[in-house]
Amino acid sequence: LWWAVVATLGAGLVLDGPEPTWWATEFDRFSLVHLSAFALGAIFWSFLLFRAPRGALGRLGLMLGTLLAGGALLTMVFPGFAAGPFADLHPDLWPLFLDHVDEYEPAWHMLRESRGLVFLGPGVAALVVAGFLWTPKARKGVWIHVLPPWEAGMGWACLAAALLWSLAFSLFDMVRWTYYLHVLAPFGLAALLAFSLGYSNRLKAFPLAAAGAKAAVVLLFMMGPFFLLALPSGKTASLEASEACSPSHLVPFLAGYPRASDQRLRVLAPLFWGPELIFRSDVDVVAGPYHRNAEGILYSHGVMSTTDPDEARAALRARGMDLIVVCTTSDWMPLVPADSAGTFYNALVENRPPSWLRDVPMEG
Repeated sequence: LWWAVVATLGAGLVLDGPEPTWWATEFDRFSLVHLSAFALGAIFWSFLLFRAPRGALGRLGLMLGTLLAGGALLTMVFPGFAAGPFADLHPDLWPLFLDHVDEYEPAWHMLRESRGLVFLGPGVAALVVAGFLWTPKARKGVWIHVLPPWEAGMGWACLAAALLWSLAFSLFDMVRWTYYLHVLAPFGLAALLAFSLGYSNRLKAFPLAAAGAKAAVVLLFMMGPFFLLALPSGKTASLEASEACSPSHLVPFLAGYPRASDQRLRVLAPLFWGPELIFRSDVDVVAGPYHRNAEGILYSHGVMSTTDPDEARAALRARGMDLIVVCTTSDWMPLVPADSAGTFYNALVENRPPSWLRDVPMEG
């Protein structure tokens, strides 16, 4: 299985891009780094399969030793490996951009909202089931195993450990770790479904009640996530504010803005507006919500945070900017607070632009 994964990832790396990218060292996307890590795992499990030491302690020692040696080797070959997927990330991007993106928040911030249940609910339910099914007595009559009882128990214990690991990182590091919860949860939820359907068989003396109970269980499993998504998220006010000042209002204006027939306007706009403006308008933007766009993000922040209007003018001219889009009801992103006195952005929000800027009115 591991060698099949390595072969699949290798084929994906070849198909993903031209030949120079095959050898690129990238930590935040699939690259040779990840392929090498899986190849080391395949070599280890192949050795363990054919030359496994006797006894649980011997196997555990081999696993820990291989883990440490493999990590050291990968760190030597790929400096920065131990720093994780954001090893190459510019440190200023965290306070300016990523700290304001929901997927990088710890999940415990969302526990009082319906999205917290959506993110964490399946994983928590699967963790309870996996922990319950760890013992043979609990599994009796609930699940059909083709494995010996000890190996089946270890399988459920490993699943519970993986779920617990992912849940801890989701709660206290960032919510994007819940991806692994959702990948692992179906194993536990399938067992819970089987248990629920089996329990409804106790109503076999009442066929209609048994059928109704089974239908209710299946409906709950199928529609439960959609019911959770329909609950209020607790962000109504912020959503209303974002809809009142959004790039959709800017698209018609840009379409009718006078320009030469072959000219593409260059627009300095809030960070999260970039993708929609590019997709829906014939314009270029400097920055978008993508951590690899560090140069554009830092440029946008530098222009708006400067306290010297002449410095802002020089930076805008250097990039050939045609328009600046300002939403006076919110902070600038990457983060420049609207009330940051003395900044170029604060002057624009308070309608005190320098003399070299012309105010362009826009309806709506």
